[in-house]
Amino acid sequence: MEKQKNNKLHRQLFVSLRHHVGDSFIEKQRLLIYIYVSIGGGLLLILNLIGLSGPMGKYYFIANSINLFFITFLLLAFLRKYINLENAVIGLMSVCQLFCISEMLFITFTLQNYAILIIGNMILLIGIIFLSTLSHLKPSIISIQTLISLIVYTICCFTLNDSIQPRTYGVLVITFILSGFLGYHLTRKLTSITQINNNLEQIQKEMISLFNIDKNHINHYIRQSHTQGLTEQQTNQYLKILLENQGTPRQKSIENHIAKWHEQTRIDYQNIKSFFPELSPSEQEIATLILKGYQLKEICSLTDKKESNVNCQRSNIRRKLQIPPEKKLRHALLQTITQKTIFHPQSS
Repeated sequence: MEKQKNNKLHRQLFVSLRHHVGDSFIEKQRLLIYIYVSIGGGLLLILNLIGLSGPMGKYYFIANSINLFFITFLLLAFLRKYINLENAVIGLMSVCQLFCISEMLFITFTLQNYAILIIGNMILLIGIIFLSTLSHLKPSIISIQTLISLIVYTICCFTLNDSIQPRTYGVLVITFILSGFLGYHLTRKLTSITQINNNLEQIQKEMISLFNIDKNHINHYIRQSHTQGLTEQQTNQYLKILLENQGTPRQKSIENHIAKWHEQTRIDYQNIKSFFPELSPSEQEIATLILKGYQLKEICSLTDKKESNVNCQRSNIRRKLQIPPEKKLRHALLQTITQKTIFHPQSS
């Protein structure tokens, strides 16, 4: 039940901010991280400012106020579309990192009694790198975050007169380097995979866009192909998929086109006369075009005949082959060819 509520909340969030982010999984994950960190961090800062959480003092009041201001500013800039989601996440992670680093330096040089908080800030910095990795930020950003944090921690560790810091230095540094190293290589791989995926999506869009080509243009290409010596079967194989089902959902249309193309390549159009010997040559030509899926206007264009003439020959085909009016002519012709192919196969 709790999971369903969370999923519903996330869907509502994606819908309300659909004009701010893309539809990819990375964009949605980045959005969730940004919103949760902004809200969570903002609430913690407010609790500190009103005296309910964390260390108190003039420095912390000023630092927390500045941090809260920038978090709010970034959120408003993102919602107003002054910055995109990626830049908003980069800004948020940078603000959080600068807050942790400034607190570490402040403790090192002024409040050495709070030295234990440096370890806590280092854990937060590791968490920032982890969130930056999950947000699919650029590898260079992960590297900069890791390098700056390590330099500041090294300065703090060897400046403080504290017995705990040197003993924890090695463990934290190794953990930090490992987190940064894994984050760097993971984001590089994700960047590469994203680029490949974008290329595939572009190819898919280009393929699907072919189905928006005007039919009149395609008919012109067909006539041109005949003058250039292509056989009818070759022309059909290259252009048939572009001629049918305009206006249907494109993705589903592709599957239908491929299925029909496969079906039609099994028909021996060169021997259409043997399948329908009772038809005249003109009627056999019309039957062939019907089998190939051409509509009335296309048949008229390809045969230079009037619609009344083509309709008359369609009626003659139905009459001679005893096809009832309620049955689709193309399906009936395909059924006849299939039956004759199975029970009376052509000799090779």
